[in-house]
Amino acid sequence: MWPTMQNQTHSENYGPGWFEQLVEKTHDKLKRALCQMLSPAESEEVIQESYLKLFETLKKENLDNPQGYLYRSARNLAITRIRNKNVAQKFLDQKTEQIQVIEGNNEGYQALKEDQQHQQLHQVIATLPPVCRQVFVLRKLHGYSHKEIAETMNISQKTVENHIAKGMRACLEAFRRPTKIDSNYKRSQRG
Repeated sequence: MWPTMQNQTHSENYGPGWFEQLVEKTHDKLKRALCQMLSPAESEEVIQESYLKLFETLKKENLDNPQGYLYRSARNLAITRIRNKNVAQKFLDQKTEQIQVIEGNNEGYQALKEDQQHQQLHQVIATLPPVCRQVFVLRKLHGYSHKEIAETMNISQKTVENHIAKGMRACLEAFRRPTKIDSNYKRSQRG
């Protein structure tokens, strides 16, 4: 399970199998203490890191109290994990707030854009020739059928179709051009 300390530097103070005995003696106590601060899985990870840290330290130097060093290491590692989680949570909270602000701004942007598009649509319709404008308004804004428009205006259905197509082309052309609000929004997102 655990490597022995035999043939390692500074191992002369420890007998054979002492590390395994230390693990058996301390594991459950460490687990109970750490589970009060961390999840069981995180506690186990901290315990393993603590044993590894103790093992690596003992390769380099003698310790008067390896068990005390182990407990101190475990506590410090647990505190570091908690701090890191808190920092990560604060970061996520800040990002969430920023996203909410952006989404809030996006809603305002959408409302402005819709208002501008509505105005733009009225301007385009106003520029259409009178008969074309009347056909387009009857079809697109009032929902009349081609046949109803033709009968109401005393024109052919083909003429109705041509006027609607002309109105649609004018609208599409107008909406292909970027609006003032689009340009301002794109600039605000870059900087």
